[in-house]
Amino acid sequence: MIEWAADKAREKNQRMIGDILSVLIDSKDPNGEGYWGRYEGQAPDVDGRVFVRGGKLRVGQFTRVRITEADEENLFGHVNVEVMAPAQ
Repeated sequence: MIEWAADKAREKNQRMIGDILSVLIDSKDPNGEGYWGRYEGQAPDVDGRVFVRGGKLRVGQFTRVRITEADEENLFGHVNVEVMAPAQ
């Protein structure tokens, strides 16, 4: 049952790859490689989080993030989405 739930969560998160989300920055990554935050569909201490790279951000700031990767728990993305937008 747990494996089934993890597969469903991964599928849901992977459908978000390419989306641009407004993310509230919660904390700086302890390794200094980025920041952790949440989009409006993620509840603290219940859902996964969004790992954000690509800029100097502040805790409490909202920023637009393009989702580039996902696993069963978290989303991963980059700020400066205008620069990273796919060519038309």
